[in-house]
Amino acid sequence: MSPVGRGNTSGPSDPGPSWTNDCPPESLLRRIGDDEIAEVLYSKLERHIETCPDCQAILQDWADSDRVPAYSIDAGGFHAESSDTDEFEVVPAIPGFRLIRELGRGGEGVVHLAEESETQRLVALKFLPGGWMADPEGRSRWLRQVRATARIQHENVVRLYRIEETSRWYVMVLEYVAGGTLRDRVDRPLTPVAAATLVHRLALAVGEIHRAGIWHLDLKPSNVLLDGSESTVLENCTPKISDFGIAMRDELTANEQSHGGGTPAFMSPEQAGRGMRRLGPATDVYGLGAILYYCLTAKPPFEGTSTSESIYRVLNEPLRFPELTEVTIEPQLIAICRKAMAKSPTSRFSNPGQMAKALGQWIASNSACVSVGTETNRPVLSGKIRNARSFVTLSLIALSISLYPLARWFSSVDRDENSEPLTKTEWIQELRQVEPSVFFGPRLDRLIASSRQRTEDLLSVSTGDPEELARFGMMLQATAARFCSSLNKELFEAADDLFECAVRLLERSDELAPGNQATIRELALTEFSFGHVKDNDLEADEAAVIKKFQQDVRHFERASLWIDRIEDHRSRVHLASQILDRAREHAFNANLKGLTRAAQVWNDFHEKCETQWSDLADSEEIRLRLALFDRQEFEPRLSSVRKKDHSTLDESTRLLLERELVMYRLVPLVFRAGKVHAEPTVEEMESVLKDAEGLLKKMGRNPELIITIAYEELIRPVATVSTWLRANGNWPIAQSLANRYRIIAQALNQRYPDRFECYLALSESYLQNWKNALQAQDPAGAEAGLKVSLEMAQRATRIAPGNVKARAMLEDRESRLARFQAAR
Repeated sequence: MSPVGRGNTSGPSDPGPSWTNDCPPESLLRRIGDDEIAEVLYSKLERHIETCPDCQAILQDWADSDRVPAYSIDAGGFHAESSDTDEFEVVPAIPGFRLIRELGRGGEGVVHLAEESETQRLVALKFLPGGWMADPEGRSRWLRQVRATARIQHENVVRLYRIEETSRWYVMVLEYVAGGTLRDRVDRPLTPVAAATLVHRLALAVGEIHRAGIWHLDLKPSNVLLDGSESTVLENCTPKISDFGIAMRDELTANEQSHGGGTPAFMSPEQAGRGMRRLGPATDVYGLGAILYYCLTAKPPFEGTSTSESIYRVLNEPLRFPELTEVTIEPQLIAICRKAMAKSPTSRFSNPGQMAKALGQWIASNSACVSVGTETNRPVLSGKIRNARSFVTLSLIALSISLYPLARWFSSVDRDENSEPLTKTEWIQELRQVEPSVFFGPRLDRLIASSRQRTEDLLSVSTGDPEELARFGMMLQATAARFCSSLNKELFEAADDLFECAVRLLERSDELAPGNQATIRELALTEFSFGHVKDNDLEADEAAVIKKFQQDVRHFERASLWIDRIEDHRSRVHLASQILDRAREHAFNANLKGLTRAAQVWNDFHEKCETQWSDLADSEEIRLRLALFDRQEFEPRLSSVRKKDHSTLDESTRLLLERELVMYRLVPLVFRAGKVHAEPTVEEMESVLKDAEGLLKKMGRNPELIITIAYEELIRPVATVSTWLRANGNWPIAQSLANRYRIIAQALNQRYPDRFECYLALSESYLQNWKNALQAQDPAGAEAGLKVSLEMAQRATRIAPGNVKARAMLEDRESRLARFQAAR
């Protein structure tokens, strides 16, 4: 069906319905824009309506109520009426359905409530214009996603019944959910148990969606529908996840897409950063955390007065809970929310199932404290328990205690024996406990005290058994690692103690039996793990953060020394690459925090490397160098891996290795010492690019991989550091970074003129010019930079018209330029 008149003059051989009275029946009038009406019948309809004021009045009434397209009559016959409304203002009638009213509209379509004629059930019809699926490959991907979605049958997922297709529209026939959205219904904070229960159900549903091979990528309260009526108590409603638009439309995958849509206040950092990281399951975990935050506070997690302010907060500000809420939020539930909404995807729950498990455990431990008996059916705490909870909160005990039922507490630990050290057998049994959440209060104190004492006892024997020392060291390391995966701050602190004991035992084992590869690998892994116990949350004071950075650096250094002694190439590459990646993340954190003294800590560490920083211009440029964690410490051992060993590496390790080795060569061209505006010479650029390409050839890779690494990896530190610099008024240095990055992109473009990624990189560099010019209050320069950025995106799209990244960048640049010019 075409809502803009006749787009096809050929029709089926059957002329369709006819009429003999003066006026055609209303059922036929509704089909006035249908391409499938035979030409002879269409002409008869058109001639009649041109001379019939009654039929014209009926059509006008329908047009006013959005039931059918609005038409006007002119000398040329029937045509779509011009309008300033958007392309979704007019939707066609669909055979077999009776449109009732519009339910809502968004960036990709409009949704109508309708009645299915055959079954008389209410459904939601989502109209999607077919234009954005003109690309056959994109349409094929979308249909695959539709089929996968239709197979999902879960009580907390809106059902997709089928797809209707017309000449201009795709229509999704969806389950109708009448109770409104979670965003509309939450006008005050839910009780913690009610909020956790709702999100627990959603997490299980998202897990089912992921098993179908789909990532939602736009989880937010407005995409959670509630069954029942709008008068039904919210806690009694069944939540249902809806709107798979972003996921289905672009089939975003880790290999294809690094940018997704979403609502800024609920958008994940990897989406807000536009290319900083790949999207994936962790993006949906973040969305679940944002929904949990909204249920607990009745507010979006990061809300600004503008889209840009919201995005800035998502990228740079820590998650904060209101000091005063209508209900008490338990620390463990806050910890679950914080973990789900961690800035780094790798710091979140690895999948929705893990988050559901954590919520389920918390609900089980708190449900005994809940009774239902209010007029609104909202769960509340009984009086005695509420008073006790208040006392615990005021005494700050609740910050470190896991609220398990008292019966479990007494069954696991005898309170009268807490002061007694654990026997060796009891100590081993505790270390083998796979569930870290059972450790809290006296039981945790007893484990730590016994571990310290057992470590001293083992080390006091001058002729100890190296195998026994290594075995207990590995057990302590494994327990500490489990503590690090928990949600309890007290366990993070305990992990430090256990790691320290593990290192001491393993080092003694190495002294007694030098060269044991199992012990050496465990020492490298333990020091590495020790170096990132509990990421800096950037909320502590500067002195505390600096102290933590100093500790991390020492552990990374010691880990690198143990890596030198590992004989197996794969193990050496794997651990060294992990350290590099983690160290760079620490450097970014320090940079975002803007810690001058923390910068100096990293500077001190780099001094032992070949690159000297004695000629740095000022403290601001020291901060810039935080993005360059000097790879000279690890590059020789990474490069020494023989080509035949690369083929035996797992794919993730191999990609990480290649990225680090190429970044090691490219990053100094951007983040270099010396004058602010110093730019690499042509000779320097050619030398570096040839070196990096030769390295990739040696590793059996296509040298053109350097383009992808330069675009996808190098832009991240450039954009991150530039944002921080502009926020602090240092736009000239940010512009210097953009210039250096652009020179790399231009050099790559000259070498590989047919690669669209080169133009994407150039577009990104000119976008930085636009942002820097805005900071410098140079609107003319800003507009010029944005226009060139748009031109580069257009060239990328011409080379790769079906590429998702290129299309997304082109749309972004067009939108930015239109808004900017309108504002001027």
